[in-house]
Amino acid sequence: MKRIAVACVVLLLVLAGCSGTPTSQQTTGPVSDANFLGLIGNEGPANLDDAALIRVGHVTCDQIDKGSPKSSMYRIEVKALVIAGPFTEYQANLVVTAAIGAYCPRFTKYLPNI
Repeated sequence: MKRIAVACVVLLLVLAGCSGTPTSQQTTGPVSDANFLGLIGNEGPANLDDAALIRVGHVTCDQIDKGSPKSSMYRIEVKALVIAGPFTEYQANLVVTAAIGAYCPRFTKYLPNI
């Protein structure tokens, strides 16, 4: 529960525009951002602009990178997005999956089997 609370605080700061600098281990740049936004399409929260979604994607990868066990981090990040809002469960799953695919593909092995 503590990890979810920390993740929620970080995500709230990102959504407020107070953070979001990607780590050097992440894949960054216009191509990655375009891939991330392309994976989300029009299904992200309507009240978040592309820049805010991109910050959330980068922070999601940062949190997965820092968290342990890695196999639990997908679920923790999805819950954090739902709790922090304004994400539905579907949108949170979509954003976390897109973030992993675009920014931190080294974690694809931890994506749930659907």
